[in-house]
Amino acid sequence: MQAITINKLTKRYALGKNGLGNAITILDAISLTIKKGEFIAILGPNGCGKSTLLKLLMDLEKLEEGSISIFGKTPKEVVIGYGPQQTTEALFPWFTVTENVAFAKSISMLSMKQALNKLKEIGIFHYAQAYPYQLSGGIKQLTTIARATLNESTEVFVFDEPLSGLDYQNRLMVERELSKLRNKHYTTLMVSHDIDSAVLLSDKIIILSEKPSSIRAIIPVNLPKERTYEMRFSPAFNRISSQLHELLKADAL
Repeated sequence: MQAITINKLTKRYALGKNGLGNAITILDAISLTIKKGEFIAILGPNGCGKSTLLKLLMDLEKLEEGSISIFGKTPKEVVIGYGPQQTTEALFPWFTVTENVAFAKSISMLSMKQALNKLKEIGIFHYAQAYPYQLSGGIKQLTTIARATLNESTEVFVFDEPLSGLDYQNRLMVERELSKLRNKHYTTLMVSHDIDSAVLLSDKIIILSEKPSSIRAIIPVNLPKERTYEMRFSPAFNRISSQLHELLKADAL
């Protein structure tokens, strides 16, 4: 079953004061289909439109050319769990961790209880009463993941560079939570610059070109369905990782 169908998606931005300057094309006729339950990573150069593509999927950017269908519906009709790139800006500084997670529904007694259960599940329950300024980057990211995954009616999950700026231990913690989504067969898209994490988590990896961006390659990740940390050291993992490095290096030369 197709979960997401993108057809000839094009996005332009007008430059200059009040948008009266020349227009620049970011995405150029992107077409893509994603199956239900697939975990997809999107890689590409800085500024190529990876985050813009996610925002169009979530109806956070105006769709001007092309079409997006998610389970046969428009983006605004679908419940999407979102983990933004800037977690500091995404979390309300006046809310505790529990209140930030509960906000995915509403701050009620029921949602607070569900939020606490989610924090226990993720393993950060001891931060339940902490405020965002008291958290490390990894715990902030886990908090946004907890919020994104709280609503049981969520149909698609979208994460924008969830591993950016994390130290090794925190990256492993975030990878663990993202791997739960793929193991439960949730349709998930992740923008990333981390090749190893993309290979470990994904079923397919989409490589975007320099802007105006088109799909340069779609790389299947032919690893066992259940992923483990030890797979990072397998020949199959290294072959896929090397292929991605070569594709991305070519754009830099």
